[in-house]
Amino acid sequence: SYTVNGSQLTIELGPTTLVACPPGSLENEYLALLSDVNSYIMEGENLVLLIKYDAGSRFFAPAE
Repeated sequence: SYTVNGSQLTIELGPTTLVACPPGSLENEYLALLSDVNSYIMEGENLVLLIKYDAGSRFFAPAE
């Protein structure tokens, strides 16, 4: 989950286990990528994380 307070973004990681991830999962790479986020933008209710060094972005929509 995430919260936005002014210009500060806080990402709260939920529990992660090896049981929940099938073989070949990119869980570790994904979690490491979160530490490379250097900014974000909001597009409506959607969160877009911008990765440093112009390495791309990750788009998140609210759970329904």
